[in-house]
Amino acid sequence: MKDGPLELYLQRCQQGYEKQQQANQQLGSLQKRVEATEYRLENLLNALADDLLPLEAIRQKHGREEAKKRQSEHQLSELKQRQNAPLIELDRFRQLLRQELEKDKSRKSALHA
Repeated sequence: MKDGPLELYLQRCQQGYEKQQQANQQLGSLQKRVEATEYRLENLLNALADDLLPLEAIRQKHGREEAKKRQSEHQLSELKQRQNAPLIELDRFRQLLRQELEKDKSRKSALHA
């Protein structure tokens, strides 16, 4: 039997669900990365306050960590925006379902005639 609009819709729904699961995993990973970077930044400030490392070394490390944090936050923001993309509307799904059911009715009545 040939795939109709309903099957295509269901395939798109499955693909959308899989993409959503991957995006959720990426979100969690990026959030952990941001938190870890913030923790390292806090440790650098503590090292500065306790005079554990030379000032120049702390500046360099702090700059690198800030860049990592900005990059991770940017990726996190983009991912969240992509997640808010609209899905196929329910009315469109209902329309496709009706069309498919009407085809089946016409096929059945042709067989019984």
